[in-house]
Amino acid sequence: MVELKSNDQAKKLGAIATFIPVTVSPHKSENSKRVIRIRDIRCCSEGEMVEELSGVTHARRIKQTKQRAEKGHLNFSSEDGEPYNNPQLMSELKNYIVKSNESAAGPDGVYYQFLRQLPESCLHTLLKLFNNIWTTGDIPPSWREASVVPNPKPWKDPSDPSNYRPIALTSCLCKTLERMVNDRLVHVLESRNLLSNVQSGFRKDHITLDHLVKLKTFIKKAFARKKQVLAVFSIFKKPMILLGGMEF
Repeated sequence: MVELKSNDQAKKLGAIATFIPVTVSPHKSENSKRVIRIRDIRCCSEGEMVEELSGVTHARRIKQTKQRAEKGHLNFSSEDGEPYNNPQLMSELKNYIVKSNESAAGPDGVYYQFLRQLPESCLHTLLKLFNNIWTTGDIPPSWREASVVPNPKPWKDPSDPSNYRPIALTSCLCKTLERMVNDRLVHVLESRNLLSNVQSGFRKDHITLDHLVKLKTFIKKAFARKKQVLAVFSIFKKPMILLGGMEF
């Protein structure tokens, strides 16, 4: 989003006044601030946009990087003494079992309802399992599997396979440990201000409407100064990357 300095600049954008894709090249001004020059905004053909956003041009490089990374062994050990590396606590385990939603089971057939009925002795055994995984980084093979169920999109033709959204059902045990770990990491990110102030998605007490309010405020301020505003929106349809015949 950029504020236009004059009506002449706005007129130069007449060819891209609606939803035609554009490419913006940022530059640095003399005071090292990033600016956008109107002459650097050009229209892209539909073919160029599809080729760029589909990931086809980058699929080979991404696949090679993925294969190299998977060959290496992940080292989960740490000597920095950070509190988030400490063993999981019983209070954390009980908290997330209680807060778990009614969800379908993964390939192991374990439901959240079953976990909520576990006696204290079984909870201690489960906590030992979680901490062993947390310490060694050895994840059970069954946790790497998922039952994929096609879910039809509303108001779409059910005879078209592309109108189905795949839902992966993973182990409820795995998801419980994931949430315990995620809560610790989110606390570190939020308490240390490591997340961008402009990020609203996937954050507690933030909603996507925050960006609409910011956009509205930006436009009102520009009108008050008798300026104009250029906003560029990107819409990604099926933003999947094709790697070796598989979609991610």
